[in-house]
Amino acid sequence: MRVAFELSLEHPTLPRADALAAIEAEGVAVRGVSFTPEILIVDAVRPPKRALERVALSRYVDRVLALGPWPSILRATARIDAHRETFRVRAHGPFTAEEKRVLERRVGAVIGRTGRVDLDAPEREFRLLRYGDGFLFGEVLYEVERSAMEARKVARRPFSMPISLHPKLARALVNLSRCPRGGRILDPFCGTGGIAIEAARLGMRAFASDLVEKMVRGTASVLDHYGLQAETFVADVGDVPRRIPNVDAIATDPPYGRAASTRGERIGSLYRRAFAAFRDLLPRGGFAAVVLPSEEAIRIGEEFLRLEEAHTLRVHRTLARTFCAFVRGSR
Repeated sequence: MRVAFELSLEHPTLPRADALAAIEAEGVAVRGVSFTPEILIVDAVRPPKRALERVALSRYVDRVLALGPWPSILRATARIDAHRETFRVRAHGPFTAEEKRVLERRVGAVIGRTGRVDLDAPEREFRLLRYGDGFLFGEVLYEVERSAMEARKVARRPFSMPISLHPKLARALVNLSRCPRGGRILDPFCGTGGIAIEAARLGMRAFASDLVEKMVRGTASVLDHYGLQAETFVADVGDVPRRIPNVDAIATDPPYGRAASTRGERIGSLYRRAFAAFRDLLPRGGFAAVVLPSEEAIRIGEEFLRLEEAHTLRVHRTLARTFCAFVRGSR
């Protein structure tokens, strides 16, 4: 089954990595992958439904019905039997408004032989996208819950601090950890609880800790606010392995500057202790998805774990944050 992720374009590589990690986490075998900056196509052995529900940095996920020049799109359209269900067609891409209307009408007229147009609340939705020199024609399998993630922004929670990942980035980080549904995932710098929220919503058993008791209480309050469960506790990151013997994955956004509390410890020292704990907690092949502020911090991580991928986001002129996925090897 070929599925197309309509990437959000919020970053050159992170949306694609988010989708591929979600598929890997759910154990979906893949026959092949192709992509443009706007679209990722995955040829999956089976329908990756649970993986689609995890994705953060796409807008729609479509079942690919046809890929190629315009005549092949029309041939695929003619094979559709809508069974009298309602539908709509949307063209998206570098088209003018008039081109969009023409494309939508031409495809809609063919599907309309067996279905009924409903532009407001259709039972089925078809997407016509530009893909290379041709087109991609697909049917929507899943619309990513971007508005719901926007509603979970930190300022709208009962406990908030100015420094916190947006829910879509917190979910992407959880995906980069490759934690399976039902798996044990740890955030040892839980802050305002954003990562724990997304992990719990995705059906994982979340553990959230922090050195600062206020943060742990706040995380517990926001989890309760959303009707979610996680195990929260106060602990220094170096002591976490004594509280939890092991986890399947780690996703965390550790302190990175003056505004973050390290109780006077140098950042380099904190990161070394953290990555040593991650190595102790993870199984062989387990991932730690960590947001880091510098090349030096990444090198510290590589002293303990193997760097699998890294995606740097420019926050402002003087601050870049890199979303890293490290994996524990055989050592």
